[in-house]
Amino acid sequence: MSIDNIVSCYYMTGDYDFMLRIITDSSDKLELIHRKIKSMEGVSATETHFVLKCVKNEYSVIPQNDKNN
Repeated sequence: MSIDNIVSCYYMTGDYDFMLRIITDSSDKLELIHRKIKSMEGVSATETHFVLKCVKNEYSVIPQNDKNN
């Protein structure tokens, strides 16, 4: 909650407990955020993925076709 660059935090099922969406303008800043996260109590491992391109980004819960059903 205290790191402004983390814009979303999802508690998940599966192999990982949390997925964080981090927005920053440089790899150096990402490294600093990563170090801060890794130093937090309870964090034993992290895995980082980069978004190369946004293919679709919808915010509506109900698809347009299903609104009348």
